[in-house]
Amino acid sequence: MFLLRVTVILFGLLLVRSENDAKVIIIGAGASGLRAAEIFHEKGMDDFIIIEGADQIGGRVTDVPFAGTNVDIGASWAQPGNTSIVKVVKDLGIEHHVSNFDSLLVYNQTGTDVTDSTDPIWERFEAAIEYMKEKAQELIDEKKPDISQRASLRLGGWLPKTPVEKAIEWFDFDFEWADIPAVTSTKSTALLPADESVLFVKDPRGFKFIFNASSEFLFNDPAFEGRLHLNKRVTTINYSGDRVVVTTSDGSTFTGDQVLLTVSLGVLQNSAIEFQPDLPDWKIEELFKFIMGDFTKIFMRFDTQFWPTDEWFIYAHERRGYFPIFYNLQAQGLFPNGTNMLLAFVTGNEARRIEHQPLSETSAEITAILQILFGNAATAPAEIIHSGWSNNPLTYGAYSNWPVEVSEECFKKMQSRVGQVFFGGEHTDVIYNGYIIGGQRSGEREALKILDCMNNKDECPIWTEKPKSDCDCTSGVDSLTISILATVLSMLLARMF
Repeated sequence: MFLLRVTVILFGLLLVRSENDAKVIIIGAGASGLRAAEIFHEKGMDDFIIIEGADQIGGRVTDVPFAGTNVDIGASWAQPGNTSIVKVVKDLGIEHHVSNFDSLLVYNQTGTDVTDSTDPIWERFEAAIEYMKEKAQELIDEKKPDISQRASLRLGGWLPKTPVEKAIEWFDFDFEWADIPAVTSTKSTALLPADESVLFVKDPRGFKFIFNASSEFLFNDPAFEGRLHLNKRVTTINYSGDRVVVTTSDGSTFTGDQVLLTVSLGVLQNSAIEFQPDLPDWKIEELFKFIMGDFTKIFMRFDTQFWPTDEWFIYAHERRGYFPIFYNLQAQGLFPNGTNMLLAFVTGNEARRIEHQPLSETSAEITAILQILFGNAATAPAEIIHSGWSNNPLTYGAYSNWPVEVSEECFKKMQSRVGQVFFGGEHTDVIYNGYIIGGQRSGEREALKILDCMNNKDECPIWTEKPKSDCDCTSGVDSLTISILATVLSMLLARMF
């Protein structure tokens, strides 16, 4: 009897999972990972661990201290409509401001205010955008191959030649997609509505406060103590055995039946995580087809305000994308008087250049521009920071961009598991890639998939090779994507940045 009791106790101890062992390991505590955890919790599956490389949750929805307040170096804007993000912003009482795009000045390269002369340019540009929408619908309806935004705009009569025309184009395209029109898909972007009524989050608690209510159980429920591991950067995922082994840079190991990987596309493209065995070619090829956009926000505080009270300033330099936009955080409805802050934006190659040079050089470049625009009263920033996403080993970029010639079949491969490793993240969402809601949707999608696989292991879906005619990723958007994009026409989005 004694031996039997000892045997039972020892067997019971073997069944108890350690704090580094769970049914599911969620890698990444951003929009995707947090939503997955929420779904698991709602469905009564609480045997999971979250591993996050940063020292806080939120991922690329994050803020830092600057000039006596907090500023969001990641997501800043929420766009009204049928998205959960806007509802959460309003329900939680997060302070925000409706950006005023009518409060805008345009300057040429010599600093002359040319705003009044730009009306015909805006009209021609808007006509080309309308044509691009019609072209996108035609390409989808007739199942024709995709073309770039640049090609669509040219067909619509938009052929920007002057610095002012190029700066205006940048404001509407690069500013949204984090890359040039020549590489961005017409089909996947032209039908996404661009509403001018967008909410800029100015709350000192940061935009990441949107996760406060949904993730509360992780911090306030004693049952989840020790489930969230911060400052743990994943370096290796070994899925060769019955269980997955995850190793972090500090040598910690975690084991799970399944892993949900929600890291950014940039991390995967830069091979920051070693997979054992290597990911299959069909997965790697898909990851490298997509674009990880670079989008840099540069916050500056000055001793005094020497610029006008308007909200937006467009600077038309002959070098396209050279500090083209300044956002006046001192404008009416934004930060308190005396904040004296400007926010500059750069994308693509300029973003990578800025993030790889000393801040002192960036400050000098911007100071020279501000003196051209606002005269000798303009001074160098007293404080300056930038978002630095392209250099961040946890992101290697800002958010994903859907390039030309990528169909929904490509997203099937992006979304497919490999063995016991499942893939989430905003870059895997077929509609909202690049948006916070895309990350959330992917987390929910994969959490439900994992739960289904737990209940029916014999029918756990995985992408398999098909005849090229059925899975050619250069074939354009298929019928399912057509129906999905049709629903987008009535919806407004919450972009990652």
